[in-house]
Amino acid sequence: FETVQEEIAYKSPENVTRYYFHEVYISGHGPVIDEKYGEYLALKWTGLTPSDDVTSFLKAMMAESLEDFYEAFRSYHSPPQNFCCAESGPDGRVGQIIVGDIPIRSGYDGTHPADGTDSSLRWTGFIPYDDLPHRIDPMEGFVAHANNLPLGVLNGDERPFGGSLGSNQRVNRIIELLAERRPLDPGDMRAMQMDDLDSTARFLVPALMQAWG
Repeated sequence: FETVQEEIAYKSPENVTRYYFHEVYISGHGPVIDEKYGEYLALKWTGLTPSDDVTSFLKAMMAESLEDFYEAFRSYHSPPQNFCCAESGPDGRVGQIIVGDIPIRSGYDGTHPADGTDSSLRWTGFIPYDDLPHRIDPMEGFVAHANNLPLGVLNGDERPFGGSLGSNQRVNRIIELLAERRPLDPGDMRAMQMDDLDSTARFLVPALMQAWG
């Protein structure tokens, strides 16, 4: 381990500045976040690696096309984010991209701790930027997202893109509402914001009523 001593300043009840010193152990798999019974739990996370996020967002804010917006995030190496974007004007196109570093793993998907002594479980790199799922100017003319599974999963891509994601029920309802009418006016958008239909209830409620009866 590499040992780093963190100095944390705090105020005592007497309003005197005091310091707490905390030793952090850093392994080849990242900082140790827990230790029990002689075993160590380390966190390997893309959020701990350097990334020029400021430049990426600056370029994104100055983008004049979907292609510019897409290129803006090549230097973004933080944990993955999903972005929906639109060009201005009546003929503006829309797009949806996933950016950030997604590790390439072998033998596990990262949702559970792995044995740090097994070299076969080490990260072997990151999914190339151009190989991340993205949609530029889709045929249906809109994009939608609601903290759901990434684009790749929806398109049958079985690579692990992360585990802390919502189900597709909300985004499916959004897509359903968007596909019902064109063009959309502010009233339609307000109605969509207030929509309270749970699409899973269409299947769940009849099954519950049948079981109850």
